[in-house]
Formats: sequence, C-alpha cells, structure tokens
Amino acid sequence: MYYIGIDVSKKALSVFDGKTSLEFDNVAGLKPFYRYLKKHYKHFDNLVLVFEATGVLGEKLAFSLLALFRHFQGTNRAQITALVGLDPIYKESGTSVKGKIKISKNGNRHIRKMLYLPTLCAIKNNQKINLFYQRLIDNHKPKKVAVIAAMRKLLLVAHAVYENKTEYVPG
Repeated sequence: MYYIGIDVSKKALSVFDGKTSLEFDNVAGLKPFYRYLKKHYKHFDNLVLVFEATGVLGEKLAFSLLALFRHFQGTNRAQITALVGLDPIYKESGTSVKGKIKISKNGNRHIRKMLYLPTLCAIKNNQKINLFYQRLIDNHKPKKVAVIAAMRKLLLVAHAVYENKTEYVPG
C-alpha cells in the first residue's frame, strides 16, 4: 500500500510506501521530498512536464495530482473531473424552471485552486489549450466558462499522462 499525503496546513508532507514512512516538515524539506518522488515514482516527472509546458513550475500541483491519481486508481475521465469538482451541475425545478449550469464544487478545492493559475498560463503559452479556449469564446461562451473548460482539459491531459504511463509531448 502506498500513501502520499499533504497536510492541510501545507507544513507537513509524508510518504508511506509499505515499508518506510518519511516526513518532511518545512519548506526546506520540499526539495528532498521532490528528489524522493522523482527517484521512486517514475511518472512524477511526466506530470511535472505537463505543467512546465504551460509556463508554470508545476511541482506542487503535480505532487497533489499524483496523490489524487494514486489514491483513486482506475478512475475514468468523468470520475476524475468529479473528484476535483469541475463537473457541471444543472439547476432544474420541474419542466418550466431552468437555471444556469454551474460546476459542482464538490471535489477537492485545493487542487481546483492550484489548477487555476496554470490554466491561465496554458491559455497564453500552450497552443492547443489556446485554440480550445478561443473556440469557446468564439462560440459566445463567457470567459469564466471557457477558463473552467480549459482547466478540465488540463486536468484530463495530466490524468491521461499518468494513466497511460507516457511522457507528455507539448504541441
């Protein structure tokens, strides 16, 4: 059994790999922790590459996504989207009342918050995400809806890289 955890206060990081348990206490402890992850988890570097291609140093986000993907092994695209809280929720009451479609926000809010800035950088720096975003804007979608859709796209790219155990190739 493997466990990778982050304290809510973001002051303690821990790894349990079935044999040993390691604790990393403070910010100075993050560099040895990343070295440990790169050495023991091959696909950590691939997740970091997904977000470095967006123009953001993505080690903390890659670490959080690695913990999420390892904890929920075998999830599909819809499930991983729901776990982060980016799935749409429809507000309906009977047949005559139809409200705005919103994201559910039932998932992990920390990952959702960490995904926001890399998504904005991806819209500027990643050509595929930029084309996707511009297509939504051209179809008269609000900018916030287009950013959330790009955020979901970035999450699914990272999930596909992890699940398929492949290296991310930008462009």
